[in-house]
Amino acid sequence: MKEEIKKFFKGEAENDEKTLMKYSHDASL
Repeated sequence: MKEEIKKFFKGEAENDEKTLMKYSHDASL
């Protein structure tokens, strides 16, 4: 999952904070 997030951040670094929160929540599940 970490690799996927890294790949996603590469194109969405601007929304890293929002994405991080979203992914963090998903990871919790």
